[in-house]
Amino acid sequence: MKNRAGKIFTIFCIALLLAACSAETEPASDSDPSGETNRKTSRIEASGFSLKVNAPTVVEAGELIQVEAVLTHNGEEAVDLYHGDPIIRLSYSGDKGIKEYNDIGRVSTLPPGDKKVVKETFKTKKPGAEKVSATTTSLKVDGEYIEGKGNEKAVTDDMGEISKNAAQSKLRVDPIETEAR
Repeated sequence: MKNRAGKIFTIFCIALLLAACSAETEPASDSDPSGETNRKTSRIEASGFSLKVNAPTVVEAGELIQVEAVLTHNGEEAVDLYHGDPIIRLSYSGDKGIKEYNDIGRVSTLPPGDKKVVKETFKTKKPGAEKVSATTTSLKVDGEYIEGKGNEKAVTDDMGEISKNAAQSKLRVDPIETEAR
């Protein structure tokens, strides 16, 4: 009887381990729409929205890399979303240029499941590791800032209330490292 309980416990532990591992793995079709295997997806969810970015992990130096980010409204009702343009800002650490953005002035009515997609191409310049990331503009639903996630390091005590609320309402995914060879 004791030996049987030990076997059942071992099988249970293996099943839990397999379930935990499979929960972390994304199918190739979700993380890589092109079918390539050297891509990774980073995602974050907060306040009824999810943000994900998909980028290659290995490229040749001098190669163009395609990055796609998607903001999805996961709520059950349509909302008026106040945001800047573009709604998602993609960044590549190997790109040293400064981009000008409009952080206010747009309103989009989003039905449940609606997606906002931003695609951008970056050129790798030299061998080495670089990072790709995505951040939304500040987001308001029906005129109120959402509770964002991932942008906590950008919020400081010396910020004014409006700036702090705007920074706290952004969604920012963990960067994806891209290795140029």
